[in-house]
Amino acid sequence: MHFFAEGRFANPEIKDSLDRLSLDGSQKFRNALAPALVQLKESGGEMKTCRVALAAYLRYCAGVDMEGKAMQCVDDPMKAGLEDVGGRMKASPEKGTCEEFLTLVFGEDLVGGWGAFVDGVFSAYLELEEKGARAMLVA
Repeated sequence: MHFFAEGRFANPEIKDSLDRLSLDGSQKFRNALAPALVQLKESGGEMKTCRVALAAYLRYCAGVDMEGKAMQCVDDPMKAGLEDVGGRMKASPEKGTCEEFLTLVFGEDLVGGWGAFVDGVFSAYLELEEKGARAMLVA
């Protein structure tokens, strides 16, 4: 992941942007991760990459970068709800708020009763806030 993060966006030949990649992020996460998460829930498998990605997206939804500067979240069908939950999580990180975010993105059927998933994303969020994004990607 370190190579991807450092090389992809530093490369002037790649014209992609974080804004474009995060467009409709809630739907992209749901469509891309839900099938894998269902399998992980059933098997009890490891999900570190998923936890970190979701924690980073939750952090992004706060609308404030890691240096405290305001940033505009991109268009998403659930933008208002995501910004609300992201802002509350940034102001006062709580496991219940994290669970609300995950339920908003994936639905109660997947998230409900899956405490290990919520705990994992919540822990990753706290680590992201403490160490920063670059350290999380290198780890």
